[in-house]
Amino acid sequence: MIAKIPGHSLGWAIIILTIIIRTILIAPSQKAMKSQRRMQELQPLVEKIKEKHKGDQAKISQEMMQVWKTHKVNPMGSCLPMLLQFPILIALFWVIKGGLNPDNTYLLYAQYEGFAFHSISSSFFGLDLLKANLYVLPLAVGLLQFFQMKLMMMKTKGAQPGKKNEMAIANNMMTYMMPVMIAVFTASLPAGVGLYWGTSTLYGIVQQYFVNKGGKKPTDPTVDNSDDVKVRVIEKPNT
Repeated sequence: MIAKIPGHSLGWAIIILTIIIRTILIAPSQKAMKSQRRMQELQPLVEKIKEKHKGDQAKISQEMMQVWKTHKVNPMGSCLPMLLQFPILIALFWVIKGGLNPDNTYLLYAQYEGFAFHSISSSFFGLDLLKANLYVLPLAVGLLQFFQMKLMMMKTKGAQPGKKNEMAIANNMMTYMMPVMIAVFTASLPAGVGLYWGTSTLYGIVQQYFVNKGGKKPTDPTVDNSDDVKVRVIEKPNT
């Protein structure tokens, strides 16, 4: 790809590659975002189940599984898009770390064997993509990650006043911890890897915005007081 980009810019090659990969993953990413949103909407119901069967973990697990099944929610589904990107991150790291070496021309397709590696421009808006950047890029990627996390979170309807549920507490922690972790991760690796992650996060922000905008109105999940939890969701009419 880089051989076809004017100026042989490594930065633009990474950005284009990221957009292609995220577009390929758009279906599972969309599904994961909707699943995450639905789990947040159902959290008041989950809290009522835990309160009702307090001390009976087996019953709580059984009822929660029924809730996930009824509403077609996979609690682990939101992790899939990120897991699919890890092999790409690892490959990108090794390409930047040692792959851009004239001795590796034998790894190229036949039509590119004569490609001059020294013609690759690793400078991108003042950043050397082959080296770690300790300040600007980590801060930018961290802020993008924070904005995406805030966009992903939504106020849970039906929560008891003055009482934070477990998911809300966990989400609040992750909103601040994840950007810091990503920033440290970015600062410790070549800037090219950080550029990939930042571009991927920006793509995710745009996608999350449209998921939030196009989603249904929040629902009011309710639970009765009988022995078995009966899930009833009342859809609020669009206004």
